[in-house]
Order: sequence, then structure tokens, then C-alpha cells
Amino acid sequence: MSEDPRWLSVLLSGPNANRWKLVRDTVSQVLPQEEGLRIYVTADELDRAREEFPADRYEVAEWRLRDGALEFSEPLSIERNNFLLYGLPAFPDDLLEGLAKAYRRGQFEIGRVITQVQCGWCAHVEEAKGWFDGCIHFSDLVLLDSRPEVEDLWVRDYQEHYRKLRFPCHFDLVRKGLPKHPLWVFDSQPRRMSLIFDPDELSGASEAEYEIEGDEPDDDEEVESLGDPFLRRNAAGERERKVRPLPFALDGPAESQK
Repeated sequence: MSEDPRWLSVLLSGPNANRWKLVRDTVSQVLPQEEGLRIYVTADELDRAREEFPADRYEVAEWRLRDGALEFSEPLSIERNNFLLYGLPAFPDDLLEGLAKAYRRGQFEIGRVITQVQCGWCAHVEEAKGWFDGCIHFSDLVLLDSRPEVEDLWVRDYQEHYRKLRFPCHFDLVRKGLPKHPLWVFDSQPRRMSLIFDPDELSGASEAEYEIEGDEPDDDEEVESLGDPFLRRNAAGERERKVRPLPFALDGPAESQK
């Protein structure tokens, strides 16, 4: 870790319009009044983000992927917390791959990876169930939002499913836009199932080639970039484990498909 680490947290929400309020209310509960965030969103969300986040406490910038590399329109802040918001309907596999590669190059330290589950979508739409399941695999914290749209039993069963699978991530309940334990959002203890932000020998990710004494280097050999089951690619360059996108437009209404 560098002497002045730049920390980056990530919120995976899909096009859930509640994400703006969730971030604002959590910040107001946890951070001192003089502290704010540097928020990173996609180009399509810049105008909306600037409307949602007051300039006296928040800085809004853009994140993008270019040829698989993660880029920021403004450098990550040392003084402020950095928060990347993912509100797109596509599964964030490319983003997560870009984050892992940038982290391994020492561009930042990873804070919390958070999934904001829209319970109504997840309960009634098959694509949403698979989408959130994939995100939870990478997450330290899962925020169960929009709970009035489902029965309490569904919420308990949903959490119990992951407990039985021994997922280490925390689950927390969102009420009126605020997590029950807002401090968990800014904790840095890793609790994720995925190992992409772990040391090379655990993650299966490395950008360096290792040579065994006496062996001739093979220039044609490709080093496996990521060993995660959601990110591995086959010989054709396609994801081995595909996740369908959410069938909702950016911040569009979700129609329950019961």
C-alpha cells in the first residue's frame, strides 16, 4: 500500500433510481459535514448525478472503459472518499475486470464493493435474480432495498440462501433509503467471495510471467488474466459464465413479470 493510498468503493445497483438517495443519506449519516465524496458515473449519468449531488459536498466525474482499461476523467482523490456508481443494466463483468487490473497496477486500493438489491425486481424477474446473484459474488456488502415490494419471508429466505452457501459478505436492510448500518458502507474489511482483489496466488490473476529456471520462455503463451468464474473467457473470447442484462432501461420503470 502506498503512503497516501487512493481508496475506491463501488456500488453496483443497476438502473435503480434509489441509488442517488442511498448514497446521499448514507454520507449524511456517516461523514462529517465538511467531508464529501468524489462520485464517478458513466457519461450518460453525468447530468443526473450533478442534479442529485450538491456541489458543496460532492464532486462528480466520469469513469469509462477504453480497450478494457479503466479510466477516470478526474484523478482519484486522496482527501475525499472515492465512490464509483454502476447504474447500467448490463452485467458489470467488464467493469470488474477493469477494476481488478487497475488495482493490480497499484492505481488505488479497493474499499467496499456493494450491491444494492432491488428486492421487487429480484423476486419477480428471472434476469434480475441472476444479475444480482453475480454481483453478490463480488461484494463485501449487500443492501436489500425496496423491501415493501416483497414479503418478509422472501427477504429472510433470500439471506438464508447465501448463508447456507457460506458467503462472507454482510447483508443489511435499507429503510427509507438508509442502510440499518451505514458505517458498513465505508468499512474497508474485505468480505467478498471473489478473489480478484486478493494476492496473485489466490486470485489466479497476474500480469507478470513467471519463469522456471532452465525453461525457455514461450512468447506465444498467454497468461491467464483472471481466474474468477464470472470473468474467465473461453477460446473464442466469450465469458464462460454469462449473465443476462437487466431488462430495464437506465432509471426506467420495472415491470414485474410474475
